[in-house]
Amino acid sequence: MGIHLKDGKGFCRKVILIVFGMLLVVSNLPNSLFTPFAFAVGTGAGLKGEYYSNMNLTGLQLTRLDETVNFNWGEGSPINSIPIDKFSVRWTGSIQPLFSETYTLNVVTDDGVRLWVDGKLLIDSWVIQAGERVGTSIPFKAGQRYDIRIEYFENTGGASAVLYWSSASQTKQLYQKTNSTHLWRQRGRVCGANIMITWTSPI
Repeated sequence: MGIHLKDGKGFCRKVILIVFGMLLVVSNLPNSLFTPFAFAVGTGAGLKGEYYSNMNLTGLQLTRLDETVNFNWGEGSPINSIPIDKFSVRWTGSIQPLFSETYTLNVVTDDGVRLWVDGKLLIDSWVIQAGERVGTSIPFKAGQRYDIRIEYFENTGGASAVLYWSSASQTKQLYQKTNSTHLWRQRGRVCGANIMITWTSPI
């Protein structure tokens, strides 16, 4: 296992390796020793949120950039010009996974929700519900962008919408914007920002 921290001044400040049960620490390695790894993740800024004063995605009141879909409005509403009941939201943008594997997308909403990836409807729970979790699985390729669209409506009472995603290598987490991270590698080692790599064989 290796954990690598980069100080932004041209050095990989510390490389911690555990090989055959032995702890090895190498510090101040210049980035010039590492060759570029053609993969950068998370260059987006979030999803475009369009907020409507009706349940049927009409009556646009607000357009903004939402860094994540993690909202619990309770018995309120997103802004004053939108009523506390019977409103809707559409989020559009893209997602960029870190791993080439099957991901699970989960949405927890009160009330209805629909979710598309690359134009394909994967979640269709356009019904009155209270904090229900619905999910779908889809194979992704690392670093590739996928268009995503989420539509949500609130009927009465509590209002909330949360999007999670996970995979075999990524624990369940909120979808949110991330900063670009350039990676370097040498003999299987990777130097980046807050990166954890696991190996199944010795370096």
